Amino acid sequence: MLQMDSTAVERYIHKEVAFRYQGHDLHFSLSHGLFSSHTVDTGTRHLLHMIQKHIAMDKISTVLDVGSGTGILSVSIKKAYPACEVHAIDRDALACAFTARNATGNDSPVCVHPGLDATEYEGEAPSHYDLIVSNIPAKAGLPVLERIITNSLSRLSHDGILACVVVSPLYEMIRDITTSRGADIIRADYHSGHVTFIAEVRDNQPAADKEFPGAYLRMRTRFALKHDKMQYTLDTVYGLPGFDTLPYADQLCRSVFPRCEPDGTSYFWNTGQGHLPVMRLMTRYPSIEHPAVLLASRDLLSLFVSRHNIAAYFPQSRVRMIHAPDAVISLAGEDACSLSGIYVIHDPVTGVSYRDDTDILIKYVVKPDGVFCISGKSSSVTFMDRKNPGLVRKMKKKSRGFRADAYSTT
Repeated sequence: MLQMDSTAVERYIHKEVAFRYQGHDLHFSLSHGLFSSHTVDTGTRHLLHMIQKHIAMDKISTVLDVGSGTGILSVSIKKAYPACEVHAIDRDALACAFTARNATGNDSPVCVHPGLDATEYEGEAPSHYDLIVSNIPAKAGLPVLERIITNSLSRLSHDGILACVVVSPLYEMIRDITTSRGADIIRADYHSGHVTFIAEVRDNQPAADKEFPGAYLRMRTRFALKHDKMQYTLDTVYGLPGFDTLPYADQLCRSVFPRCEPDGTSYFWNTGQGHLPVMRLMTRYPSIEHPAVLLASRDLLSLFVSRHNIAAYFPQSRVRMIHAPDAVISLAGEDACSLSGIYVIHDPVTGVSYRDDTDILIKYVVKPDGVFCISGKSSSVTFMDRKNPGLVRKMKKKSRGFRADAYSTT
């Protein structure tokens, strides 16, 4: 499922920064598309200092970094303590690629996995860890934070340690979650804007929460399109937009759907809560008995919830998922003759040009009357005005600063 190439994301590098940790000079590539795009963030610095000062790392063999971002925590730990086996997970494919790139660039081998939390990730890895670290995301939502803490504690080895940093307003809540799951906070350091803490499980570890959507479920929402008879219900999750209203880019893309699409696989990039694939399949089903769908996204959570919502309406569908930093990378290993339609919700990263991406994506729609739809902010979709050989524009709509284009192959 993962398409990750640490060398293929060079265009996303915004800045290179130097960082010194325990006598080692490191350098990190940062990106506008990821957290802390200008410097090593203060919370991470505080957590690394706590690890150095208060954890006996000579007794630590295995380390897991939950939500690795650009890999500053995991790479720094591996560089300072090379005897440790270090693993890193993140739900963002771009973050996974940057962690891998920064690990290679600093000669600090880290095993990188795409995953939602400490129990849900791909690849072979230890069943338990002596040390789990995390810069806890501030906007994840209470149920998701509970799951992150619970599942991290469930993966600690005997006498294992959980070491985290959190923004100050969330600390009391995180502390209460941690203690309610059977762990003790053995140290907490207060800083301006952040709290770092170390926790150990008292007696019995909590059971892992592996249900999906489980704690990620935010609400079940009914959606109805204006000036359209289409109505549908989705299970929506924390951490993604479109949980209570249909995102306007998706709505505009729906308004330019061609009536027909030839038999084949429909590809969707940036699927969000699953609005676009569900709407498209509703216009095609039941004319096709077993619809084939290829979901692609940077965000693993988006892929999981989209597949979940498709299965609720179309249990006979054949769904495949690709976790990749961008649409072009996601299709790198695909058969260029396999797709009947490409549907892209364009969400640009600051400073990155996508003008050539469209030409590459179009090559994957070669079936007669194949469909290519793209929607996003007008400022980022204007490149579609240039001529694209082999494509005929069927419809274009602009509204509220957004634009959607629909094309068909000749």
